[in-house]
Amino acid sequence: MILDFQFINKILILFINLTGTWLILWVYLADNKKIINRGFALFVTPVLL
Repeated sequence: MILDFQFINKILILFINLTGTWLILWVYLADNKKIINRGFALFVTPVLL
């Protein structure tokens, strides 16, 4: 059985990006008036890119 590491890599990247996006939305929508929540969204967004 040959493992397709490229496929596994794409699945992992998709999972990480979806989890990061979910965390950004969750934290930001919890209370978008707080500066710490906006800062979290601003710091995580470049990581996902």
